Amino acid sequence: MAVILSGDFHGGCCGEAKTLTTKKIESFCLLHGIKLPDIHYHIILGDGGALWPNNKESAYWFEWLSMKPFITLVVPGNHEPYPVIYDEQRKVPCTAAGIEGDDNAALYKIYDNVFYFRRNSEYRIEGKKLLVLGGALSTDKDRRKPYKSWWPEELLSPQEEQELISNTKGKIYDAVLSHTAPFSRLPDIFVNRDSADYGYPVDPTTKIYDRLIETVGCKDWYFGHFHRNKDTESNGIYYHCLYKRLMLLN
Repeated sequence: MAVILSGDFHGGCCGEAKTLTTKKIESFCLLHGIKLPDIHYHIILGDGGALWPNNKESAYWFEWLSMKPFITLVVPGNHEPYPVIYDEQRKVPCTAAGIEGDDNAALYKIYDNVFYFRRNSEYRIEGKKLLVLGGALSTDKDRRKPYKSWWPEELLSPQEEQELISNTKGKIYDAVLSHTAPFSRLPDIFVNRDSADYGYPVDPTTKIYDRLIETVGCKDWYFGHFHRNKDTESNGIYYHCLYKRLMLLN
């Protein structure tokens, strides 16, 4: 059975929902030799945009996702209302979506068939062992209002960072799912940018991920955030940046 991945969703406000129309998914299935009923799970790689305050458009698109013939799981990004999503009343066991997780893992139910992952946790989906990360720095936070359009919980606390590195050290995963990427991968993503002139986005999350790839193993690393599509390889790990496209979980 298949698991598909897509990039940022933003509550459907940026036209990203077009990637997930039935017609687009059926074309994707034809290309990959599968059928729509074969897709059991769809994973959004951050910036889902659910449950924003007073946002009827977001509510509409997540209800739309809930009617798809598969379960949608969302990696928490940076543009997320964390206290609302991670409300304990939304917390459900991984079995609610038919998946497995480690002792730290849980899901947060948004709508029927739509859940957010708990970041920095291990999950097993369709036989794949996954490390699900999350969060990133909002570079536009100066133009946003705290707890209305920006939430400081987007960044890992020092305790979260310490626990992540400690709990994953020496482990091997089929894939890592995150919102942003390791800092060392940014030159490949921004291949046309001269770092000497412009630099790269300053985000402590990317530096944490650089530490992480020194201590864990994985075959593929999938992420969104940068609103572009790019596939690269480094030291035996294949990195996939997704925006308005679908991929199969290898």
